[in-house]
Amino acid sequence: NRMLTVFTEDFGIINAAVYGVKRAKSRQAAASQFLSWAEFILYFGRGDAASVNSVTSIETFFPIQEDLTKLALCSYLCDITYYAEDKNVPNQMLLRLLLNTLYVLAYRNVPIRKAKAVYELRLAASMGYMPSFFECAVCENKEELEYFSLECGGALCRGCHVPGRDDIALHPAALYAAGYILYAEEKKVFS
Repeated sequence: NRMLTVFTEDFGIINAAVYGVKRAKSRQAAASQFLSWAEFILYFGRGDAASVNSVTSIETFFPIQEDLTKLALCSYLCDITYYAEDKNVPNQMLLRLLLNTLYVLAYRNVPIRKAKAVYELRLAASMGYMPSFFECAVCENKEELEYFSLECGGALCRGCHVPGRDDIALHPAALYAAGYILYAEEKKVFS
């Protein structure tokens, strides 16, 4: 038997038990592996975990499992998603983002650091931490944005930068890229 943590479209993150999956001839073994996208038929009884009646694999993202760095990144992304999201609360936008991230890491030549940055920024935004990138977080000036401040909650113009504070100097292209990541359509976020 195997206990799974499943990010579902309708129920959010749930625990599910798959019985007999470790048998040599189990048809559910491939679909119940880490990073598998699958169609589950679940039974919700009285306990905390659902029972898996059947599972059919849709995609296993096998190329990720051949690259240790990508596998480690995906493990990290799944961990932060698990701890950031409330259990049993659907979040279809975040589920699609996770699936898109797995897809681009498996089948497109997207740099690992880029995929990580995109996912982390979109996850933070979905949690309500939406920094301002297109205007100064202090005075709302849209010109001369040269710094980023966690304390102030976004980009800062040259006039609002305070020496000695932990402001990070950023190139305007980096600020634009971060803004693009936050506001782009789901399918274009990795462009």
